[in-house]
Amino acid sequence: MRIFKKSFWFAPFIGVHWLKAQTQSHKREYSQSLKRLDKIVKMTSSDAQPLGGIYTDYALLRAHVLHGLGRNEEAVQSFENGLRAMRFSANYNEEEKDYLQAYVSYEHPDLSPPLMHISQDMLEDIELNDVRMDIKLCLPLFSHPRWPDPDEIGTGLDDFEEESGENH
Repeated sequence: MRIFKKSFWFAPFIGVHWLKAQTQSHKREYSQSLKRLDKIVKMTSSDAQPLGGIYTDYALLRAHVLHGLGRNEEAVQSFENGLRAMRFSANYNEEEKDYLQAYVSYEHPDLSPPLMHISQDMLEDIELNDVRMDIKLCLPLFSHPRWPDPDEIGTGLDDFEEESGENH
């Protein structure tokens, strides 16, 4: 008798591959990231959603990696699949949907599928605080005007510690 699905047992391994694929894509190690993403599909029997709503994030990250490898036709197809799944998903609020569409449009302007154009005003209207951190970490929208400059991240921590009276 099968009590648990295969994906239940593979969940920790899938999580490790997912996090490493993200890290490798941020380091521009695209071929290694793609290997990790392919391994996730193999582990889940070609179902990229064994744990719920990861498919959109998976498809968009895969598209980003494919674009980095110069496999642009595959990248466009993956962007289209991810955005289509996102539109019909209850896993994302409207702000997150706008954010993800902007990620495709602004971070990959040469590949952006003609699904929904995001204007500069629409980009500025996206409230980053209403977008889950895991989405922003996986798919960073550096084009957003309120996205922190990487050189400034963490620079205000000393001031915060002095104000709160904490000494470490």
